[in-house]
Amino acid sequence: MMTTDGFAKLAQRIAELNGLTIERASQYLARIGDTPDVAEDGRVSVKDTTGAEIALIIFPVEESSPA
Repeated sequence: MMTTDGFAKLAQRIAELNGLTIERASQYLARIGDTPDVAEDGRVSVKDTTGAEIALIIFPVEESSPA
């Protein structure tokens, strides 16, 4: 489980890597959840509530791994 601080830091990094606002990056991160769907090119698929893909984002995998 991710802490609130960890979520905020990861959302900030996602925003930086993808040119997103913090708000949008936080929304995407919440949609991704604990089991990212990784596309062939290594980006992570973000899906809406119906399962339709709404974005492909660069995801800092090494930064989100537990220490």
